[in-house]
Amino acid sequence: MTHRELVEFVARSLVDRPDEVWVRENESDEGLVLELRVAQGDVGAVIGRQGRIVNALRTVLAVAGAREGRRIALEVVAPDAPGGAADAGARRPPRRR
Repeated sequence: MTHRELVEFVARSLVDRPDEVWVRENESDEGLVLELRVAQGDVGAVIGRQGRIVNALRTVLAVAGAREGRRIALEVVAPDAPGGAADAGARRPPRRR
């Protein structure tokens, strides 16, 4: 199972509209960035209370990335604003230098 498939599986299990879950991979200089887009009403289900669910997903991806020697980041993108993060208040893991 790829990182993208893992995020899709978990997100589809959490939301009311699993057919509207979409994950895009972007390779950057810093590593792999996974952009998760869900229906407007499902954003809260993916983020969780105080960002716990999205942070748990980020932790799993960070461990998987460490095993491969690269950084993997997860961003939840607001469905109505391309490029805008819906989880701006949720904690992000610190950048490695």
